[in-house]
Amino acid sequence: MEDIIQLNQHYQILICRLCQAAVRPGSSIESHFRRQHQLKGQVLKDIIDYYGALELADPKCIAVPEDNGSAIEELAVSGHSTTEEPWTKSAIDKVIAGDLEEDIDRDSPWVKRLGWVRRFGSRDLISIHDAAQWLRARAAIGRGVIKQEDEEAARERLLLSRLGESFDREVERCCWRLDAVPTETLQWLASITSMTPSGVPFGRKGKEESMTQYRSVGQRYLSFCWKAYRIGREEALQRWAVRFTDEQWSLLHDIAEELERDRVPSSHDSGFFSGRERQAKDQDEDEDGDGDGDDYQDDNDSDEGEQGDEGMTSPLQDALDRAVFQMSSLSQLNAEHAQVSDIVRGFHEYFSSPPPFKEGERFALPHGLITVPFPPEMGGLKTESFDDMYERVSGLLAKQQESGPTGFKHQLAEPRADVWVSQNIAAVFVGWSASMDGRGEFIHTVHLCTLHRQSDDILSDGNPWRISALVDVKHLSPEQPVPSVETGPVSEIIAPFQDFLKSIKAQDWEAIPALLLPGAGATMSKDGHAPETFMWPELIERLKQQAQNEPTIEKRLLDCEARRCSDLGFVWAPFVLQVDGIEIAHGVNVCSFRLEGGRWLISSLCETRYTK
Repeated sequence: MEDIIQLNQHYQILICRLCQAAVRPGSSIESHFRRQHQLKGQVLKDIIDYYGALELADPKCIAVPEDNGSAIEELAVSGHSTTEEPWTKSAIDKVIAGDLEEDIDRDSPWVKRLGWVRRFGSRDLISIHDAAQWLRARAAIGRGVIKQEDEEAARERLLLSRLGESFDREVERCCWRLDAVPTETLQWLASITSMTPSGVPFGRKGKEESMTQYRSVGQRYLSFCWKAYRIGREEALQRWAVRFTDEQWSLLHDIAEELERDRVPSSHDSGFFSGRERQAKDQDEDEDGDGDGDDYQDDNDSDEGEQGDEGMTSPLQDALDRAVFQMSSLSQLNAEHAQVSDIVRGFHEYFSSPPPFKEGERFALPHGLITVPFPPEMGGLKTESFDDMYERVSGLLAKQQESGPTGFKHQLAEPRADVWVSQNIAAVFVGWSASMDGRGEFIHTVHLCTLHRQSDDILSDGNPWRISALVDVKHLSPEQPVPSVETGPVSEIIAPFQDFLKSIKAQDWEAIPALLLPGAGATMSKDGHAPETFMWPELIERLKQQAQNEPTIEKRLLDCEARRCSDLGFVWAPFVLQVDGIEIAHGVNVCSFRLEGGRWLISSLCETRYTK
């Protein structure tokens, strides 16, 4: 595929290698390769699936190359006598005019599409851009400027070079192990969806130029994180709008120490994942008892003090390379999870602020549904919209605070969060507690939060997730411990969900209400559109209409996960939709259940699906 199409990382444009022309994003990708080059079959599908999902710049709307920039090697040059001649059509005039009209967000369609101004507010975008520059990019920008580096700049260049070398070693180490991975696993790894494997297994790119471009992404990311660590956690958030987890920050501490030690072996360990002091211990005692060294697998058969040809590292480099590996992998895994967790945490902490709660939309969909098992004297089990809940709680707390501040506090608690994320749906299973001055903690419990990702166009902040459904376990007093969380298939919970699907397939609409918790409903989205909420009668009517107007669709569940805690259970259920055995869509259901009167009833149903 690299001989056909290439992504230019600098301009974020697609280049057709067959005709040396830039390709516009969106539907133009398919039309160009289908009509101009008669591509079809799996090759065309792979191009559309991969590059069609990327955020790309339109080459017709930007200056390519930039003013005074060098020619792009893969593009044909026209209108100039030599590729060394400076580009005379000025792009800077457009930038200046755009800046005057709408600040720096008009610099380029790429920047505007990313919404930098909205995400970073009044922060210095030039400073953020400079912090994200890698060594080679900075050298190219300053090539025409003769300037003697001061000692600090030279030291920074040296340390960043070591950081890049460490990342390169880890790439080589991981690539060396690809031959030992089953082909089917590599096909799943290469897939851009969680539902179907790719036809082409994951592997090294054939050209070193492509590998260099991929490595540069990781190098720039680590460089940016290291620079953020040097200015401090709070300063990095204030200046560059970057937030780190405790694990990431501790790993950055390890990386910074190893870089500064001039490759002298370290005796300190942060206690998280880089494993300096733990390395010897881990060889004798693996945490899961299978001896496979899940977190990080060394090549212990290499000659001591040398680096072999197959990605093996020297003991002097082990600590740095371990930290770099863990930081890289942890960051990829945690990005979505961190945003989802931030919303759930913010939802709870918002109640610690004084009422009224007029900004609940920052955390939850106004039309989403929340189900809470109040004690009988307060009306018992209640399902309401988040809008109604905020209004009710505002009035309740305001009345309690008429005689003075109560010190009401709402926060996450044990058990720690389990988080699932796929495409534009997420689920969080976590504990929470409430306390008050003079009374201490007076309630704790566990709940399931389901979240949907919103369009960036309708949000005022940089976090696209919002809670779309919430269901609580029965509320417990402080002296009552939270019941243990059961994992696994939990068949008695999955059974009513399967019965629900069977009734839909059989169009047995009268059997469905008996499976549902009265007064609750569903929140669903399709193809990335804004989610809609339906009460159960509305949902059943919608399903009836679909059955009448659409061909018979079969929903096939894939690998489901389930949790149960006391009277609350839920199922995370990826699925595919098929018509006559042909897959037409894929998605995820998040279905919660409450144990009422000895029976498990569906208390919420959230869904996202994408049409193939």
